[in-house]
Amino acid sequence: MISHFGYQLSKLDARDLAIDSSGFETRSGSIWRFIKWDRRKLSKTSKLFRKIYLAVSLPSRAVVAAVATKSREHDAHGFGRLWLKLSKKLIPKIRRVNADKAYWSENILGFLHQEKIKPVIPCKSNSVNHGTKSPMDRLVKLQRKYSGIYRKNCCTYIRAEVEHVFGHIKIRRPILRDRKMGNKTKALLIPFLWYNHKLLLEVVSAC
Repeated sequence: MISHFGYQLSKLDARDLAIDSSGFETRSGSIWRFIKWDRRKLSKTSKLFRKIYLAVSLPSRAVVAAVATKSREHDAHGFGRLWLKLSKKLIPKIRRVNADKAYWSENILGFLHQEKIKPVIPCKSNSVNHGTKSPMDRLVKLQRKYSGIYRKNCCTYIRAEVEHVFGHIKIRRPILRDRKMGNKTKALLIPFLWYNHKLLLEVVSAC
């Protein structure tokens, strides 16, 4: 349902995607009463949290895909799950994918190059240009040698649009009353469905 609403809204966009993830608490109320006697539960890998990956279409900020995983999963690994949630009608129309350094991966860059999609992902500080024609080496050379031009032409700041969506959801804070983790995960994703529904109503009312 999230992908369906997101695809309908993304028809008006410039075919750019922004991808990011954020952690959500899975306890209702304050978490401090649950960790009063065990401070180790503050760890981000605790069962108190779930990580949600979002793919947002720009500039409408419509959520075109959402996936919830365990908090310890690395962002680069969650990219594959998120991509599978995208509408098959949307994928051929994507021109660029905007993400942060956590998605700087040879597998991700190679996959996007194969799909003829331009990755707008900043390279990590320890990235090395080996002088090959691989997508990763080309991006390292481009960003290191022409950093100013790269930031201006690729508009690297627009990946922060995902944070706007996360902030919109977290202000209202999803209520989780079920004890089963599977039901809690579904409850975490429902607000993103309503977010798309609200955007769709705004588009319809503006027409």
